[in-house]
Amino acid sequence: MKTCKQKSRFSTIARIGLGLVFLMMGQLAIAADHPAQTTVQQAVQGVLDTLRTQGDAIKSDPQLLDSTVSEYIVPNLDFTTMTKLSVSKHWRNASDDQKAVLVREFKTFLLNTYTSALKEYGGQDIEFLPFKAGKREDRAIVRSVFKQAGSQVPVIYKLHNKKKGWMVYDIEVSNLSLVIQYKSRFSSEIEANGIDGLIKLLQDKNNA
Repeated sequence: MKTCKQKSRFSTIARIGLGLVFLMMGQLAIAADHPAQTTVQQAVQGVLDTLRTQGDAIKSDPQLLDSTVSEYIVPNLDFTTMTKLSVSKHWRNASDDQKAVLVREFKTFLLNTYTSALKEYGGQDIEFLPFKAGKREDRAIVRSVFKQAGSQVPVIYKLHNKKKGWMVYDIEVSNLSLVIQYKSRFSSEIEANGIDGLIKLLQDKNNA
């Protein structure tokens, strides 16, 4: 049985990290000069434009909220890679059916977190920093700074170039990787209750 403290920590990691995908929206100060940076900025701008034109309606209309997320966010997140990295070494021990369910439930969990965070958007600003090329042509890092109430929080999007284009597979908030945070939590759950235990945990969170 999971303690309230464990559940709270799991929820906090999700909301602080993944929620920033929406909460960090504002003026896009730097012009994109790389396809990966363009991908991230256009996604942010698309949601921001919807917020500005739809106002409070998007926060109270589940269908509009879901369609906005589906249009601008879902195509840019590599849910399979995010799940695989978060499950880590245990991924190879999962059956094909378990892997498919894990990806589906983790995707649902992430999107529920995104839509919940979107309802709390309050006009925060983000500045995208100039793009810097890395060592690998199929990898890219998009750097940004989240600004709110006089504080600045560095946020980094990690992308790789797939057949569908550049896709986000990890996000770092204040130098803390979301994948690593989930990896720690998921490993504990799997070691205690197996792959099916993790699946049940995600399903319970999604059905709450």
